[in-house]
Amino acid sequence: MDYNRKLKPKEIIMGLIWGGISLIFVLNLCSKIDNYLNKTSYNSSPINYTQKFDGACKISARAILKRNTLEMPEIIITGTNNGHKTIKAIQFHLVPYNVYGEQLANILNENNFYLDYSVVPNGIISKKEVFLNKDIKTGKLFIYHVYYDDGTEWGDRKAPSSIIQQYGKEIEVMEL
Repeated sequence: MDYNRKLKPKEIIMGLIWGGISLIFVLNLCSKIDNYLNKTSYNSSPINYTQKFDGACKISARAILKRNTLEMPEIIITGTNNGHKTIKAIQFHLVPYNVYGEQLANILNENNFYLDYSVVPNGIISKKEVFLNKDIKTGKLFIYHVYYDDGTEWGDRKAPSSIIQQYGKEIEVMEL
């Protein structure tokens, strides 16, 4: 094999096409595996979600969804820990929608993100997250897991999107 020869334009184009097809295949496969794992792990043994999400999530929060300087969607969340315990981590879930109000597929697996610093009672919560999918124009935002410094939890950090949307705490999202 001659590695020093110049590639013809047709060979370059074919290589790019096959590379693109391969990338789409891998991303699609990863998404299907993720969906399969979520469905099987939660359908194989019943989980009492009403118990895991029992009681109020003692966080008040709001969010702004806007474009950053690179024109990427960015969400900024601010809020307060209204509980009596120090928070160690908060899990968030965004259900993204395009300009037509259609829910976007979870291709890049970026719907879930978290805050992982301590927030004392009455302390301020602040989180900024940038998304790679430029088609995100709006979304529904949920808190679905809160982990406290004493080891107790509210919600379920492994819950699939359908459970999060049913039991999680929805946060108002304002669009700029």
